[in-house]
Amino acid sequence: MKSLDFSFNGLLMKLFKTTNVSIINDCRLYIGTKPTSELLLKRREKFLVTYIAWTIFSFEKCSLRLTLSISMLIQFIFFLFHLQYRVALLATLSCE
Repeated sequence: MKSLDFSFNGLLMKLFKTTNVSIINDCRLYIGTKPTSELLLKRREKFLVTYIAWTIFSFEKCSLRLTLSISMLIQFIFFLFHLQYRVALLATLSCE
């Protein structure tokens, strides 16, 4: 994921003719773009939410609803906790 951020940062560095990463982060903030790795994490989260919802819906039709729904819910909660930790860590690393 860092390579995606590196590529986009390189594009912005050429566009704004600077090599200072803090200036690039400010420009990114002002033009309203997020780091590519953060966008990828959000898309992954959206995909998994949709996938889990459809999987639970499918299993409910097959009468396996209670046991599989609970285990998938636990896995989903663990995934969200892990994702929030990674986004927070990514935010602190980008601020430094």
